[in-house]
Amino acid sequence: MTKHDTQPQGILNNAIVGLLILFTVPALLVFGAFLVLAMRDRIPGGEVTTCERTLDNGITLQIERYAYLAGLTTYETQTFFNLNGDELQLIIKDDVQAPRGISCEDNIFVVNDTTIIYTQKSIATTTNQGDDWFVYYVCDDPRPDNGRCDKDPLNIVDVTFSSSQQGQITVRESLVDEYGQPLSENGEPIVINEYKLQTNDAGSTWILQDLP
Repeated sequence: MTKHDTQPQGILNNAIVGLLILFTVPALLVFGAFLVLAMRDRIPGGEVTTCERTLDNGITLQIERYAYLAGLTTYETQTFFNLNGDELQLIIKDDVQAPRGISCEDNIFVVNDTTIIYTQKSIATTTNQGDDWFVYYVCDDPRPDNGRCDKDPLNIVDVTFSSSQQGQITVRESLVDEYGQPLSENGEPIVINEYKLQTNDAGSTWILQDLP
């Protein structure tokens, strides 16, 4: 009768397991990070900055900026959230080329019972402590041209509210190249059009003012 060697190959087994861990765990971490970014509609390799601000009316808002490069073009995803306990309510999410940047100090303000927030492409208002938001995007009507909208040249450059109900925004159209990047002259964007929108109902609706 032949006696077979039944001793376990402990050293070999440990080496194989070690190699599997060495190569599998980093791959899973990379894949997981990529999956998280993909689920959040992000191009990997960017930089995230956030800020939070709690207003006197009890609303807590968070701004998240995700800056990244696509080729040689600079982009930024500008996102506003309403914080309700541990939950994040999405209010605005805009992808912006050649971003000027937004902040919790400059892009959030309150006039009486109306809270106003805005990015380079959108403005949102609420009159009931953030339960409901009215959002206007630069490609929404009304616009001077109701045809096809190219959002890249359009930016909200000024927001003013004289009361909780009455406000005005200025939208500026800049000259851009074939990649959507604004062209400049003496360091300033080349403006080809500018128009104003007015609201009399706290941002629920907007009216295009007469163009000069």
